[in-house]
Amino acid sequence: MRIILRFIVTLIAGLLLSLPGKGQDIHYTLFDTYSLYLNPALAGHFQGTWRFTANHKSQWRSVTLPFTTFSIGIDRHFGFKKNRRDLIGAGFSVNKDKAGDSEFGTVQPAISVSYIRILDMAGTRFFSVGIQNSAAQRTINYSKLKFDSQFNGFTYDPSAISGESFPTENFWFYDLIAGVNYMQIINNYSTWNTGLAISHINKPRQTLFQNNAIKLDSKFVFYTNFLWKVKKGGYVYPTLLYADQGKYRELLIGVQYKSIRNFSSAKYSAIYTGLYFRAGDAINVMLGMDQRKTFFALSYDFNISGLHPASNYLGGIELAIIHKIQKVKVNRIKELPCPIF
Repeated sequence: MRIILRFIVTLIAGLLLSLPGKGQDIHYTLFDTYSLYLNPALAGHFQGTWRFTANHKSQWRSVTLPFTTFSIGIDRHFGFKKNRRDLIGAGFSVNKDKAGDSEFGTVQPAISVSYIRILDMAGTRFFSVGIQNSAAQRTINYSKLKFDSQFNGFTYDPSAISGESFPTENFWFYDLIAGVNYMQIINNYSTWNTGLAISHINKPRQTLFQNNAIKLDSKFVFYTNFLWKVKKGGYVYPTLLYADQGKYRELLIGVQYKSIRNFSSAKYSAIYTGLYFRAGDAINVMLGMDQRKTFFALSYDFNISGLHPASNYLGGIELAIIHKIQKVKVNRIKELPCPIF
């Protein structure tokens, strides 16, 4: 019951702090704060017993109605009594998007399952593979749209009949995602993590007009990051993400600096500062903090693309919350390390 209550508190906090964000298949800048969205192989891949996440992003408020994305997730891992080198991770997540005047949106609940293998007896190398199954609903509100036939020659008349006919206002589709991840603790000062995920493997139908030839392109995501200790309590965290979907490409590179302010487990705290660059699109700055088992982050995109005359260099604000619960057990399986959060 306490776990459920904590999850509800985290969810409410995310909703209260949320601001409108970008649509599906456009990544969070703070992509590594939402592992279930990034790669199902990361389900349960963290130090702790339970992990709760909430992310929200708002995009293009300065240009038009903002595109909004909100995501929540919960995951954990399970060990085997007879084999202390194998773990199963499991997670449940929900993504919700809304974009444009027509409120075109997606609600996508998903279940992720991963198999995590500890490759050496020292517990310094980990390989995981995961799969995610989801059922997504696309919706649109045609009443929010304006058509030529509703202009009477002088003004727009919302009561006028549009003369348009649409077959449906929503449809469902099944979506399959799979991925792999490798993590290595190089020494006491550095950790390397990398992975690859493939989304929309089944290329589901993506139209409101019953045209099965219109498909959602598969998306390939590669990411890698490196955690390096530069001094006591100080860590540098460079990261890179590359995504490829149909004719679209995305390259995101960035670096964070983590400064631990209090090492006590009862009063643990840390401050994060970061700078990201999305090629041809935006520069992003972030601030974050750890307070015991909870991580908070705030970031903002400054648009530098060809849209900047309309956007005035403004982009989108993003929020992330991660809360972990650690249950101590006697003779429990060796904990999974966490790259940074």
